[in-house]
Amino acid sequence: RLIQAMSRHAAATPGVSLANVEFIGLDIEPYMLARASAINATLAVETGCARITWLLGSALEMSALPIFRQQHPTRKTVDLLTIGFGSISHFYLPGQPEQFLAEVAKLLTPGTGQAQISVVNKLLIHPERGLDKDITDPLPPSEHTSVEFPGVVYRETVTENGVEGNVWRVVRHIEVWKGQDTLLERNIDTAMFRVWTETELRGLISAAGLRLVQVVPQEVDTLFIVSI
Repeated sequence: RLIQAMSRHAAATPGVSLANVEFIGLDIEPYMLARASAINATLAVETGCARITWLLGSALEMSALPIFRQQHPTRKTVDLLTIGFGSISHFYLPGQPEQFLAEVAKLLTPGTGQAQISVVNKLLIHPERGLDKDITDPLPPSEHTSVEFPGVVYRETVTENGVEGNVWRVVRHIEVWKGQDTLLERNIDTAMFRVWTETELRGLISAAGLRLVQVVPQEVDTLFIVSI
């Protein structure tokens, strides 16, 4: 979606060209890469960008990928790095946020490169109000119709929802139905997210050798824009 949005913006803005721009998409799941590649199969031609490259790997080990290694003959640096909506909060284990920010520092183009790090607002602890109470409110059951599989419905019930220390834990029971009568499968999904204070994030950014350029509050998330 990000590539598509940037492409639409470039197409609608006189004097803006993507001819020298290469997009690099990274994900740890092969299925997500295959889906992104299929959705954007013709985008490079349509928008006139140099190329779109999809890489399998972890955001915690980006600098180990061949094209980013110091020894690579055509090593690339990154002019603009974005991480999916609020995804830094997925790095909830001790040391993971520091490792991710260290990787960002290794990849950015010195002097000009920037990274936009998104944090969901309800995962930011306000200095006066504390943590958003909505984060631990009971969540009602929900139902979603599959876009890809006709007649398939996903029914979700949240059985656990709470914060312990600096981690928000959510447990969901998910049922997959075909129509109203056929249960295809049951799954249990446990999601863990890091909660933050702005002071804490600023300290981690500085410790990684990054410079905080701007903090941009938005309706549902806050962008921490950093450079090297």
